[in-house]
Amino acid sequence: MADARDLDHSRFWQSIQGKLILLLLTLLLPNILIQAYVLRERFETRRTEELHSNLELARATAQAFETFVKDVLHQELSIGLALTSSQPLTEEDQNRILNGSKRGNPAIWEIFWSRPDGIVIAATGPQFIGINFEDREYFREVIAGREWMVSDLLLSKTTGKPSFTISRGIRSDTGQLLGIVVAGILPEQQDHRQTQFYYQQGNPK
Repeated sequence: MADARDLDHSRFWQSIQGKLILLLLTLLLPNILIQAYVLRERFETRRTEELHSNLELARATAQAFETFVKDVLHQELSIGLALTSSQPLTEEDQNRILNGSKRGNPAIWEIFWSRPDGIVIAATGPQFIGINFEDREYFREVIAGREWMVSDLLLSKTTGKPSFTISRGIRSDTGQLLGIVVAGILPEQQDHRQTQFYYQQGNPK
């Protein structure tokens, strides 16, 4: 029986119908392989272009966020120098300086001026006077000697919205910590992609 089936198959491929099928396969198979190769090359090219585009966007976003942080740090330095001038300032004058600086940068949610022990003594909102930052990780880093620090993204206890802080220690010429300026930032007030990329990549050290 098996020999008979093999003979039938052999006769089929030797027939006109079998030869036509073989001819079609001979013509179609190279075309199928070529099309598969072309489609794969197109896919690889498109993926490479998308990766390149995403990389460029990531670089631009990182650079924009870095520029933003530097701008806030410069602003905090100016605040700190004004608050620690030779002439003692009243609480009203301190708050006025903070509020004036906040109006100059709409990306900033609130600004705080705290003593080295973490107690806020001036702020852009009176409800923040007296709160203690001593237990915050970013605050302890500045106390330990860091010039500045960007916190992790946290839920604000006041607004319930995601926020982070940029803090800068203000020191005397001898290195004594005089106070810390803390700027609270609401990501929703910034370009969403900048903040999202920053926290996907991790907090820079």
